[in-house]
Amino acid sequence: PRASLLLPPTTDVSIAQRALTQLPTGGRTPLAHGLTLAADLASSTTPRRPVLLVVVSDGKANVPLPGTDGDPWTQSLSACAGREKLAAPSPRRHPPRSRP
Repeated sequence: PRASLLLPPTTDVSIAQRALTQLPTGGRTPLAHGLTLAADLASSTTPRRPVLLVVVSDGKANVPLPGTDGDPWTQSLSACAGREKLAAPSPRRHPPRSRP
């Protein structure tokens, strides 16, 4: 199985709530693929607001990335490596003040 995007980027909480009620459950977990898709999506946008990425999973990485036979858990950790900037808040919310 492959991961899929359940909800495109939105600011509408009610749309997100409806999508969560339709969240498919059961079966195997392509966690590495889902984390890779999520990080790629978050880094490909230029939002006007901070990005909040919600990942819903049972945490059981048991499906390798598509086209590979690697260890699913190692691939999941690698999918997150180097992506810290996606989770870190901006160091400044306002432009620096100019000095007289």
